[in-house]
Amino acid sequence: MARLENCALARAIEGQERPLVSRGEIIATWRQHNEALVMFLPRQRRSARYPAGLRDGGNLKPGNTMYETLKKEILAEAYGEFAANEDEIIASINAKLDLMIARKIAAGQFFD
Repeated sequence: MARLENCALARAIEGQERPLVSRGEIIATWRQHNEALVMFLPRQRRSARYPAGLRDGGNLKPGNTMYETLKKEILAEAYGEFAANEDEIIASINAKLDLMIARKIAAGQFFD
């Protein structure tokens, strides 16, 4: 099995040489890489990190290592620095509100 895995890995990395035929003659060769094989190997060797079925949600469920990692990354990106600076943001809003109230009082418009 180890030799088979090594051969599959070499084939995934190096690809397969394919002939380019014109009028029945081989005029050149090119390398065809097998993307499915490239994806298969990590899923088999490190299934916790690369679960199968990511496109349609397959094994990507709460509790799965990849799910939890992606969840943290998405939440961090969505909330950006807001979560880390929430106290600073609230203090800034309160300072602006206090300034607005002070200006209204100074202009005599606050209690109208």
